[in-house]
Amino acid sequence: MHIYMAVTPDKLELPLAVGNTATELAKILRIKEDTIYTGISRNYSGKTKGMKFIKIDIIEESDDK
Repeated sequence: MHIYMAVTPDKLELPLAVGNTATELAKILRIKEDTIYTGISRNYSGKTKGMKFIKIDIIEESDDK
């Protein structure tokens, strides 16, 4: 599982918006979904738009005991 985030373009990368999918994040930010995918794949710095996009992989723990 993974989540998509818009973060500040500085070294702290503080979260601006979070979505479970790129589509959800795009709706929150009122931008095109392709903008998020392009920003992630081309590793844009985000300095011109004031935000950078990242995808975080979340490792789910199993309940096996």
